[in-house]
Amino acid sequence: MKKTFIPIFLGIFLASVLFVPSALAVDPNPSYQDKGDFYLTYEPTEDFQEYEDWLKAEQYFEIQIPFLNETFKLPHDVDIIIAECGEANAYYFQGQIIMCYEFINQTDYRFANYFDIVYGEGNWTTEDLNYSVINVIENVLYHEMGHALIEIYELPTTGPEESVADQFSAFILLEFPYEDDPTNSIGQDAMTDTAIDYWLAAEENPDLTHTAFADTHALNQQRFYDLACWAYGSDPDYHKYMWSSENWIPENRLQWCEWEYETMMYAWDILLAPFFKDFSPEFLYNYEDWFYQYMQTQQSQTQLESGPESSAQQGMVAQESIPKVPDWVRNIFIWYGEEKISEDELLNAIKFLVSQEIIKVSS
Repeated sequence: MKKTFIPIFLGIFLASVLFVPSALAVDPNPSYQDKGDFYLTYEPTEDFQEYEDWLKAEQYFEIQIPFLNETFKLPHDVDIIIAECGEANAYYFQGQIIMCYEFINQTDYRFANYFDIVYGEGNWTTEDLNYSVINVIENVLYHEMGHALIEIYELPTTGPEESVADQFSAFILLEFPYEDDPTNSIGQDAMTDTAIDYWLAAEENPDLTHTAFADTHALNQQRFYDLACWAYGSDPDYHKYMWSSENWIPENRLQWCEWEYETMMYAWDILLAPFFKDFSPEFLYNYEDWFYQYMQTQQSQTQLESGPESSAQQGMVAQESIPKVPDWVRNIFIWYGEEKISEDELLNAIKFLVSQEIIKVSS
């Protein structure tokens, strides 16, 4: 690690944090150092060689590997494996993300039939079909990646993990556009194509059983509305058709979609911050400040819609809603103690705290 000069006051401050015998103490066997990479493997296939050849020609998975390795720190290697599974499936297990050829074949077949119904036989192209199939593959890959990172980083979740993994997939698709797609039309289309795929799956199995309701996955119909809502929330103009002509989302859900999207993106940004390779304390500070201001705006709007409150109540709510010190100011030292961030990152954070006058240094 590079040595950097620390003013005496900040050195004393650091010492007081790092030598407290608590959760802030340095773990002698840290779990989150960047010691691993994502790798791609195509397992031999007897029945789906045409799909292997197509995927390699498309280079879809090959493009994801450098993106993942440039974005996330890993304590160990994670393999993305394309393989025959004996069933249409995709899953994460013990450091491996398995994408089954049967799942890709099912998606291909399902959308071919869908295009025949919507556009008529002969009125769509192989390129149209391939685009939608890749879109669904992308969503499912990052759904499984959500499971992987939840386990690897030991991320807290407050709901069914399958739904949380859907949210992570939306986070990647909607917040990380391809370099040659600055408007992120690909990510938006991936969300809507996957929503359509869930609706088609629901139509294939219309009779819902107790097992379906009790499943760890949300119902296909629910996943359709969730993905559609989050896509709309990220870009209402792009998805205006969802309410103006297609009636995809009922009005009682539509009014919450932008709020759902913003809160979801905020949560994933905060949860993943110490695991990003380009972690920036300035990003967290600015993002929290923006988000709390956004919350205050939404709260004011809700109060106007729900009725008047006393000025004392409003002042109390506003004061409680916006903390003077963002949570990451405390977390930054915990992350350093657990070796989730480097010394350079900690020092940059301290400099930023001083520059923002969160920490004041006497001259």
